[in-house]
Amino acid sequence: MNLFSRVKSYFTGPAEESREGGAEHARSVGNLAAWLANWDGREGKLSDPYNLSPWVRRAIQHIAGPIAQVEIEFAEGDSLIEDADLTAFWNRPAAGLSRASRLSRYDAIEATVGWLSLKGAYFWILDDTWMTNTAAKSPIIIARPDRMKAIMDDGELIGWQWTDGQGRRHPLIPDNVIHSRFWNPEDDIMGSAPMTSALQSAEADYAAGRFWKSLAEANGDLGETVIAPNGVTPEQQAQITMMLRRKREAARKGKYLPSFFVGDIKTEAAKIQSPDAASVTQRLQNRHEVYIAFGVPPSFAEVTASYSIGSASDRYKLIEETCQPIAAKIAEGIEEVSMRFRRGRRISARFNFDNHSTMQQVRAERMEAGRKMHERGVPWSVINEHLQLKLAPFPGWNTAWLPMNLVAVGETQDGKTQDAGEEQEASGVKVFEELEELLKGCPCHDQGNGDHARTQTRAPKKQALWEKLMKTRAPHVKRVRVIVDRALFEARKETLANIAAAAAAEKAIRAGAFDFIFDIGRFLELLVEPVFRVMVDGYGIAGNELLADELGSEEPFIEPDANGIIRLRERRNFIQDAGQEMWEETRNSLEEGIQAGESYDKLAARVRETFNSMSKLRSMRIAVTETSIAFETGRHDAMIQAGAEWKQWLTSQDDRVRATHVALDGKTVPMDEPFEVGGAQMMFPCDPAGPPSEIINCRCVHGPVDSPEDPDGINNDPTVPF
Repeated sequence: MNLFSRVKSYFTGPAEESREGGAEHARSVGNLAAWLANWDGREGKLSDPYNLSPWVRRAIQHIAGPIAQVEIEFAEGDSLIEDADLTAFWNRPAAGLSRASRLSRYDAIEATVGWLSLKGAYFWILDDTWMTNTAAKSPIIIARPDRMKAIMDDGELIGWQWTDGQGRRHPLIPDNVIHSRFWNPEDDIMGSAPMTSALQSAEADYAAGRFWKSLAEANGDLGETVIAPNGVTPEQQAQITMMLRRKREAARKGKYLPSFFVGDIKTEAAKIQSPDAASVTQRLQNRHEVYIAFGVPPSFAEVTASYSIGSASDRYKLIEETCQPIAAKIAEGIEEVSMRFRRGRRISARFNFDNHSTMQQVRAERMEAGRKMHERGVPWSVINEHLQLKLAPFPGWNTAWLPMNLVAVGETQDGKTQDAGEEQEASGVKVFEELEELLKGCPCHDQGNGDHARTQTRAPKKQALWEKLMKTRAPHVKRVRVIVDRALFEARKETLANIAAAAAAEKAIRAGAFDFIFDIGRFLELLVEPVFRVMVDGYGIAGNELLADELGSEEPFIEPDANGIIRLRERRNFIQDAGQEMWEETRNSLEEGIQAGESYDKLAARVRETFNSMSKLRSMRIAVTETSIAFETGRHDAMIQAGAEWKQWLTSQDDRVRATHVALDGKTVPMDEPFEVGGAQMMFPCDPAGPPSEIINCRCVHGPVDSPEDPDGINNDPTVPF
């Protein structure tokens, strides 16, 4: 007999009628029966961990967030592929609550990670459209693992039975189900869930939270104990109860009344009136255990003023040890679905964590380590493989350099080769400087050769067009400058605040610059995506402007063009690199001051000078470069849309034009051919595929022409303004 049956039989037995107060007693029985009917047998049981435990919920979101943020890459063999239809499907891959609604990729990944964490497995169901070669595919269904039942025959899986939300049962063949799980030594079908090992700690924390809530609602009053050795009459009991109730009500209003009792009576207050230190410590230990069970560093459960970055951070540990392995399990399911989407063509999928901000910080650390290795005579080809930098080969890739004298290994100062059988580079340029140019952009400021400027007489129509285009993009340049300056201001404010806090605490300056530097993650949030949004806006404006004003077309620009936006999206890496560079420059400046023994006031002055310099130079460089890339990309794609056959390059014709660009002023080539720009091939000015030395601060434009012999260049129709 269970607890409910035993208690009910006691209260409803034959002797019930003989007890005093039968009617009142019957009401008590009803209340108790109702409570027992809802009692699950375990006081403090966590029936819905994801919604009732903040630590379970946040642990799952800590894992799902980084996975959902990064892009999915698809490849055939060693070559990456771009399939617009496949990308569009995975942007909204799963069925929602209605037939017309679909879950976004973020929601689908969050649900998949959630089921892996809570149940140890995930199930994706594919309907019959996936069993045929039809082009239209239905969204996948993310099924609850506890509604999936394996159908076995002689130890072999032959199918599944899925019970949907309406209670209907659906038999499925194995090809209808994409299934992955965590290893479980006790079950070959269902996985071992992290929630299983986290449940005890999560329930303990939940029970403690309920107790704290009840304690707060009772204003710290758990009820007083009345002790009367010789007993009390019912009248005395009623008087004592009324007195204690009035005392409690007065205490809640801030009034504390004395209590007087007649006779051998005394009261004792509850021992616990607020959570003690031991209780707080135990709750902290509970949430640490929850995070550990899910693979999340326990430091994420604590309030921390600042976080370490790069490979020394717990965030890197989370991504490398938890997020990436789980992402690999999900990628296996994505591969299977994608191969069916592409009708059986072999395809691989991976989550590209290389572009995650934390991994970019790690890459910057490795680049710094690589630079030091290179200065000690190790070629970049070896460094790239050793540190897994994933760099593309570049000039000087296989050349090692001796320290100090900066000549190739095996070559003397006068340029003579010590080993005639080994080909050496004749250039004395430091290879690391070439690498920095490739990754971050050269430090040039669009300075050309004044002797070459204005060597040609420009048609008024061309000059008017150039000036008009500059006026159109000027507000966007200003917007980007404001974004960069705002991010720099916030970083400067945070850095100065850290220095001021250390000075107020009168701490000796013994630690490194990391104690004062700003949060790189927050800085990149303020920088990268806002600049990218301005670029996308400029891309669309440039395309529509060219079609309407220069070609007289009423056709709207098709935006966002997939290829154009992909090119702009790739620029986020360069913007992020620029942000990382500014972070490193601030850190290096602080480190220099700390090593020199400077005071807090001098360190603060050094920070102000560093940020002021960056605001003047870096913000304008980023603004001009990224805006020009967005506008020229939009113009190029609009010309392709309109079917233009020829394109022409125009410079600003002032003394700041690069010499390589002066030679291109008025140059006309077919639309499908590149311009030759200083030895590089670029489809248009500021083509992001070109080298940084030809892009940074470039103010050149290009536009459609009727023919290579067009004297005026951009559009010969006198009825069109430009």
